Amino acid sequence: MKTAETVPNQTIPKERRGLLSILRRRQHQHAAHAADCTALCCAKNGQTLCVRHLVGEDKECACLRDIGVREGAIVTVLRHGDPLLVRIGDARFGIGHAAAECILCHAHIALPSDAENA
Repeated sequence: MKTAETVPNQTIPKERRGLLSILRRRQHQHAAHAADCTALCCAKNGQTLCVRHLVGEDKECACLRDIGVREGAIVTVLRHGDPLLVRIGDARFGIGHAAAECILCHAHIALPSDAENA
């Protein structure tokens, strides 16, 4: 019996090879972020984060920016899962796991001035 690792690329349909390369690229980008930075998909319930960088396809990043997920945005994880339920400002969104992998964040420390602005 052949495993997936021993099967040559010729047996995998062409459209699936493209999808596999996209998934590998995303996994590499997810693994390559800095130690003080975490992907949104790794955040815990109730954790507040600041978006540091969006990675991935330009179209996907543009869609995320359209809904308010942009560099510098403060994001609170309301429920971890798929989809990930987050709050940005007064809005709540469900973000799929694949999209959450593209959102790199760092921990946000609430300052007294943040509470006054909320």
